[in-house]
Amino acid sequence: MNSNSDGDDGAPLTDYDVIGSRIERTGLFALEECDHFNLLCIPPPSRIEDVGPPVLLVAERYCKERGALLIVDPPYAWHTADDALLALRDFPLQSENALMYFPRVLAHDKLRATSSPSRRAAP
Repeated sequence: MNSNSDGDDGAPLTDYDVIGSRIERTGLFALEECDHFNLLCIPPPSRIEDVGPPVLLVAERYCKERGALLIVDPPYAWHTADDALLALRDFPLQSENALMYFPRVLAHDKLRATSSPSRRAAP
């Protein structure tokens, strides 16, 4: 499959693309080729979207099976520590095989030549 110079092939990833197939060893299950891994982090599909609950559920189960730890980005809607503390109780993933860092990671965006929180909306 061809991609642009920014790595985009034009098709946004779906939860099913990320999860993949154990039989075909695609998506998360491409890790079957690894003897061992310790950490799994699945970045949000965009600055203003969250990783879907099906992906988190499958990734957490897969990490538990493989003896790894899943690193989860906090939801986009959590802007303050108070937001996070209140919403964490109802977060759909509660697991000893997962951890979450708040706030989302700050990263330099080479395409936009900025260094900003990943929660800012893309133009």
